[in-house]
Amino acid sequence: MATMRTMSFLPSSRIASGALAFLLLFSLPLSAQAGSLEPEAAALRAECLANAAALSSLDLSSSVTIERLSAGGQSAGAAGESRERARWSRTRRKLKWSRPAGDPVACLADVTARTLTTAFASGTTYTETLPADQAEAMGTPFPAWLWRPDGLIPSNPVQVREETGTLVLVSSLTAPSREVWLDRATGCLVRFTETDATGRVMRTVTISGWTKESGVWVPKAVDDVIQGTENGLHRVVRFDRPVVNPPLGDSDFQLP
Repeated sequence: MATMRTMSFLPSSRIASGALAFLLLFSLPLSAQAGSLEPEAAALRAECLANAAALSSLDLSSSVTIERLSAGGQSAGAAGESRERARWSRTRRKLKWSRPAGDPVACLADVTARTLTTAFASGTTYTETLPADQAEAMGTPFPAWLWRPDGLIPSNPVQVREETGTLVLVSSLTAPSREVWLDRATGCLVRFTETDATGRVMRTVTISGWTKESGVWVPKAVDDVIQGTENGLHRVVRFDRPVVNPPLGDSDFQLP
């Protein structure tokens, strides 16, 4: 009888040990997978910044639609549309953008000289001096964060999570905060949201239509909704036929 009891005890012990080992083996990959999101997020951020840095020059035409919103996010009037063309040289640190019609006709931002020169349809020009940080922003095609995303994407996110083919990088667990979505396959920036000090989402931006031009990822559209406490703004920028890294000379940055 004693032998029988010993024999019946051993299998149950082995079963218990096997079950425990199975649970440990099953849980380890999950925890390892969760811990691996931070390195992947850092790699995606680096990939996004490297893609932006690969833009040495850009010749870009776009249409911009602006619509006013009510406090509830509803349309508060008809949307207005304009067309623009931007020529940008990162190495020359200059940006020239112009409109086919309207006043002003063209603007030239010179980051090195820290100046913004506006050429009006009447033929007159006006030059103003800018602070260094403002000159850097004005000397980058709109929206500046798209072509220089280093200040937008959290370098040390407090949280990283997975969402349908993307990683979400969270800047802060308390308001105000920013959440940035990066595509796991390309590293492209596809969305971000910002909250104010009360935790209310005040801005939602979607970047879509990423395609490769001359080896560099560029988007087709930016949909930007800014919601204020009393009113808001909905702005859509659609990029047409971007020419990536074309040779640009001094004549490309001359005002009419």
